[in-house]
Amino acid sequence: MLLKRLSAIAAVFFLLTAFSSPVYADTSSIASSTAIATAEQAGIPATNLNGDSLQYISPPTELQIMPGMDYGYLAYGSPFDPNSNGVDRYIGYNQYGEAIDNVAFPPDADPDGANFEDEDWVSQPWLNPQVQNDFGVSNEGGWDGSTQYQDSIMAGVYWLNTTTGVGGIGSSTGYTITDWDSNSLWANLYQYVNIVMPPTEYTWGMGRMWHSVNGSLWYVTIPLPPLVVVDTPVLTVTPPSATINVGGTQQFDGICYDNGQVNDVTTQSAWSSSSTSVATIGANMGDAQGASAGTTNIVVTYVTPEGTTLTGTATLTVQAQQQPGNSQTGGNNSPGNNSPPGGNNPSGGNNPTGQVSGALSFTAVSQAGTVRPADTAEWTDMVTASLTSDAPPQPTASSPNYITGWTWSISNVTLSYPTQAQPGSNGAGGFSFGYPVDPPGQMENGVYVATTMTPVSMATQSSSTANASFRETWSLDGAGNGRGIYSIIKNPPGIMAATATPFDITAAWTVQSNWTLMVYEGKNMNGSPIFSTETESQNYTGACDGMLTVDGSGVNSLGNNNNGN
Repeated sequence: MLLKRLSAIAAVFFLLTAFSSPVYADTSSIASSTAIATAEQAGIPATNLNGDSLQYISPPTELQIMPGMDYGYLAYGSPFDPNSNGVDRYIGYNQYGEAIDNVAFPPDADPDGANFEDEDWVSQPWLNPQVQNDFGVSNEGGWDGSTQYQDSIMAGVYWLNTTTGVGGIGSSTGYTITDWDSNSLWANLYQYVNIVMPPTEYTWGMGRMWHSVNGSLWYVTIPLPPLVVVDTPVLTVTPPSATINVGGTQQFDGICYDNGQVNDVTTQSAWSSSSTSVATIGANMGDAQGASAGTTNIVVTYVTPEGTTLTGTATLTVQAQQQPGNSQTGGNNSPGNNSPPGGNNPSGGNNPTGQVSGALSFTAVSQAGTVRPADTAEWTDMVTASLTSDAPPQPTASSPNYITGWTWSISNVTLSYPTQAQPGSNGAGGFSFGYPVDPPGQMENGVYVATTMTPVSMATQSSSTANASFRETWSLDGAGNGRGIYSIIKNPPGIMAATATPFDITAAWTVQSNWTLMVYEGKNMNGSPIFSTETESQNYTGACDGMLTVDGSGVNSLGNNNNGN
């Protein structure tokens, strides 16, 4: 079973921190003839035991991890064992006929962030009987267990996890490394790596490490950078870029790779900001503070014990202080923006309840079956109120997570309309045909707002609509408009007011949003993604007002000229 090739750049280990582009050794193009000639001078034969010729293979994009880095690698024969996409598992053979892995081959399985130091790595795998039997590993070339390649091994692990490498920050696969400079594993990596093809001055080598999982062996492919590359110390900055608010702070660290060692040289370096008006930084501490909105380069300079001056650069963006309620801290799941769970939060999360909008409309029908104009009714008409709710925000998830099965529906819808005026304690003041007192309330912006309302539940008709019917019993306003309805409360008694009146009617409801969040958990042994499911929901509330204009009476009565229409 193979764990190998964890990302396109081959089992490169995923660091917790990222790095800016470092200073490299000479990376000018090397002719294939020069690379082969140099390798042969170092003892690599022109043909292997099978009679295959030594080939120089131009590097795929996956190996071009550094600016100008176009060194290739060596193998005998031709690539073989392609997958369904035509990518070969192996690039050829070494001089003893052992297959050399292709770092661009897709992974069989991913460690998915496991701690590298916690794996049960096999020491001296070339001497381990199970590794020998299952994988045919040997040390015929005498390359294994030699400190000669320690620097190349360390450099491969380090460089291929920087932001310039495919397997670095932004990759969804790979190991987590937490203890670069003190764990004994790093000082003795050469005891754990079986070298299939050694690196030469101008070509990459390939190695493998094995670890045991429930009795089964899995291996990781380790690319070994050319020797010309690892001969030069490197200074990088972590993080390579950052964003803070005005007044905020950001700690930058200087990391130096030199002679196979990785050292934190933050306090031994000189730090500066290209624009001190945007941000300042401690001269020997790497602690930056935002001064004003803008972007600045953070520059670090370090002098090695051998007297070599190295520099590294990071980018710092300073933004204006965000106002409370509009903070984007936490991505799209921040309090104050009503984004549903799942937005940029791989585990779904919980967000504050949001608001949705909606609209009310009315259709009135008289007792004689006459349909009134839209949003208009007369006394005793049967009115149907219809609510349409807007959709809540659609949930989102950060790739490779995704959302499926999103549905939403309204529920608990309550409609409230004016309550007919009731008699006072002395029996006066109630509503009657001859005593048409409007409900208690007042006109607000041209609409009559009653202080006493009658609630009624609305029945849902679909995920976004609901309706309810009620009879208009609270007003005869407008009945005097050429209809001659007589009011006894007028002083002196006479024809009642002719003015139609718009009345405020309200609706309140709840919307429930439901979906399934598919959470990426890694890949199986066949390289297919594995997802777990999380059922998520979010409630939203809605409220809106509608205006129903009352314009007369819908029944026939003395002095009423509408004839019961």
